[in-house]
Amino acid sequence: MILPRVLQSLFRRSPAVYHNLGRCERGDLPGASHRTATGTIREVIRSPGADLSLLDVIVPLRGADSGKSRLGLALDAEEREVLVLGLLGRTLEVIAAWPGARRTYLVTNDRHAGELARRARPEITLVREPRHEGLNGALRAARDAALADGATAVLMLPADLPLLDSAALERLLDAADAAVAAGNGRPIVVVAPADARGGTNALLVSPPAIVEPDFGEASL
Repeated sequence: MILPRVLQSLFRRSPAVYHNLGRCERGDLPGASHRTATGTIREVIRSPGADLSLLDVIVPLRGADSGKSRLGLALDAEEREVLVLGLLGRTLEVIAAWPGARRTYLVTNDRHAGELARRARPEITLVREPRHEGLNGALRAARDAALADGATAVLMLPADLPLLDSAALERLLDAADAAVAAGNGRPIVVVAPADARGGTNALLVSPPAIVEPDFGEASL
């Protein structure tokens, strides 16, 4: 049984820290649908241990003109686009100011939004979102790019977290450090739950492919 450990509040609620992944079966994270990628106890035990030294951040963005569709009754398409791009810009600014991140990947199929982001933050890496694979397919594509570039851990963050700041990211990293220590270096998963609809506001994993992302309603 994986033991959850709850630390300080993050994004209004506390991150749940799951360690000792070597003792879990596929999909056995308590209350979580982010699934173990390797599938069996033996394979997870043999996987590389947690290492937070080369942590990359992945930010997915759906088309700026289609984001925040739930606000359609309050904001027209142009206003929603301004909101989405504003939130993205702020998220990238917070990540850039946080020393815990080695590199930031923006994964999107919105060429205009990608160009604007690169203009404001030339250091980010753009990853094209695979067609017909949705949010989680986009996250996997960016994770694979980070792995190919040597990342030992990845942090997946939505682009639209208005309360995100460096202090919150630092608390998340503190939680990950505690999980590494508690698990004696075994693979770790740190999750920050969303307030609404049982979703996920942040997912930090090391090694990067130890679980498959499964963001969406009731993902946690």
